Amino acid sequence: MRRSFGRWDTLMKERICPARQGALFMDDAYTFSDWNGDGIPDLKVIKDQWEMHTGEISDLWTYQDNRFIKVKGFDKIISAQYDKKTRLIYSYMSTGCADMSMYFGVFKITGSEARPVKQLNCDCCNGDSCTITINGLQPYNVPIGQAYKHVPAYFAEGVKEKCLMK
Repeated sequence: MRRSFGRWDTLMKERICPARQGALFMDDAYTFSDWNGDGIPDLKVIKDQWEMHTGEISDLWTYQDNRFIKVKGFDKIISAQYDKKTRLIYSYMSTGCADMSMYFGVFKITGSEARPVKQLNCDCCNGDSCTITINGLQPYNVPIGQAYKHVPAYFAEGVKEKCLMK
């Protein structure tokens, strides 16, 4: 909704059903920020979040041609984070094992669609090595201290610190 000339107009009409927001505060349910690198704030609305292996799923509307357009596929990105430097969207989710099993995704918005660039699993649960699987291809093993070199650079430092603690 927006207020215009003393009355409220609807900018978009979308029903998110079922909407699960757990402990989410209403002020955090939506944000306006640039998600496609055009310098114009877009609208992100969280429609689901969870606390176990924390994460969220959101819808995104980019502002184009004086209106909001829903980005197809954005609701498949877990805990999306936009990096202005690379103009890519990064995703991270712990998949268990005291956060030593990890999913990473890299996405790009093209037009009104979020498209995967790279999806990677890094499983460091078994001893001194990690199993890396990129885009569902044949997995390979690396020493645990080298795992950070195989994940997206956006997350590399965090993975390096985590693996040094093990």
